[in-house]
Amino acid sequence: MTTSGLTKRATKISSKVSEQFSEIANNYYLSEDVPLLKSIEFSVKDKRYDIYYGKENQVLKHKKEVAIVRAMDKSRISRDGYRYLTAIEPNLPKENAISEQKVFINNLMEQNVKIKIINIEATAAVDPDEVPHIMDENIVETVINSVGKAGVRSIKEILIFLIPSLVRKNILNSSQPIISIRISGDGRNVGRKVKHVMITFAILNHKKVLFSPEYHYTLILYPGSEEYNTLDITTRLLREELWQLKNQGLTIGNVHWKFELYFSSDWKFLITCLGFNSPTSNYFCPWCLIKKNQHTLQKP
Repeated sequence: MTTSGLTKRATKISSKVSEQFSEIANNYYLSEDVPLLKSIEFSVKDKRYDIYYGKENQVLKHKKEVAIVRAMDKSRISRDGYRYLTAIEPNLPKENAISEQKVFINNLMEQNVKIKIINIEATAAVDPDEVPHIMDENIVETVINSVGKAGVRSIKEILIFLIPSLVRKNILNSSQPIISIRISGDGRNVGRKVKHVMITFAILNHKKVLFSPEYHYTLILYPGSEEYNTLDITTRLLREELWQLKNQGLTIGNVHWKFELYFSSDWKFLITCLGFNSPTSNYFCPWCLIKKNQHTLQKP
């Protein structure tokens, strides 16, 4: 029998089962119990049929798809990997539905937190003696293809998006509108071909998740080295917005939020941001104006 013939018969069987269920259920339940047949499952010649009755709950469908997108992102499951899963478990939403949900979420985030692409001239080569921090081939290829460009996001737009949710979760208190923010930056070796530099921020009030990477929000990302000129170009928006947050605050709804700013990095990234040359330069200290010939520390 053809596939279409098998499908037609499966449809007829499902209709008969539904009718019989209604007749049998009336003998065992009261009408106010509202017995419903939601689905049946059977196979013919090893071909599986899953029959669903009634209209699908669109709210639950949306929540399930969003949960799957989140699980794929956190577990780094590729589209092909998810296709294999749907082949094993047919009850999972199809891959095209999940891809559409990803596009919807990305478009929604783009409306709230835009990513600005700026052109830069950056040296991205890795010293062959250095140890690579990231070896994922897809990430390495993406970074290589992005050489000469930097992605920049507005910290104010991210805060406007995050703060209402943190207030609802009682992490932030609108009656004490002070937010502590930590800015962090560092460079990483992506494979053995290219470096990239990332600047992120975390909300220190959210103490329980400070060591969780997903709560460190990316502000700047570019393939290249920790160089003063490149950082000067890529951090212009960030420097302007940090000045505004520190001196003017940020009003969201009827609440005016004030900010305490902190900076966290290794010594190399810090002195690069300050425009220092090296530990042996004439002015080597990031905290004072002492010259190297003025310090009294003795060599061990």
